[in-house]
Amino acid sequence: GKFDYDWLIGHLTHHESDDGRVHLAIEDRAIYTFDDFLISRMHMFLMVYFHPKVVCYDHMLRRFYNELPDFEIPVDPEAFVALDDAAVWRMLAQAREQSRWARAIVDGDPLVLVGERGWHARNDDLDTLETWLATEGIEHFRVTSHGAISKYKGSGGNGVFVRIKPRFGESRCMPLGEATTLFGRYAETTAMERTFVAPEASERVGAFVVGLRAGATGAP
Repeated sequence: GKFDYDWLIGHLTHHESDDGRVHLAIEDRAIYTFDDFLISRMHMFLMVYFHPKVVCYDHMLRRFYNELPDFEIPVDPEAFVALDDAAVWRMLAQAREQSRWARAIVDGDPLVLVGERGWHARNDDLDTLETWLATEGIEHFRVTSHGAISKYKGSGGNGVFVRIKPRFGESRCMPLGEATTLFGRYAETTAMERTFVAPEASERVGAFVVGLRAGATGAP
């Protein structure tokens, strides 16, 4: 998405509330640019961060981390910065022979998406699918991705403020949610549920999913 980055940064300010807390604020001349920013950010989540491959690899990486008894995300800033893509990739490569998850990530062999339901037209019966997968003993994982236009939606006095500068009189600040109609237009939280299985089981599971979509109730 495109938005005027320089204009937005140039109109950032602050607001001090009655309890002495200081909050991020935006000058009213940049409110529509901030709207553009939020919409662009939401579309990035829907089209990139919620992409099936991204979600799958993220979950596989989590599975790999869970196998490491002593792994922790470092809290020290310098150590955290050092845990970059190259460091994680070295960790995966070193564990390739011992971890199926590391091997799948390094080899570019992700699990296969077999069902999903959410904000677009697909609306698979994931509950029935999950029951059938468990009955058949097929390993799978189900992931739900949540996204909202902004974490400040409905945050009241604890979020971002907008500084209103009238031509005459003193300026005043109001919560972001009262200064834009964007939160009302995008009030619902976006949710996408997906079920993944190992590649070797995908054809069999796919046939069952096709039957579900056609209204069948039994496994193929």
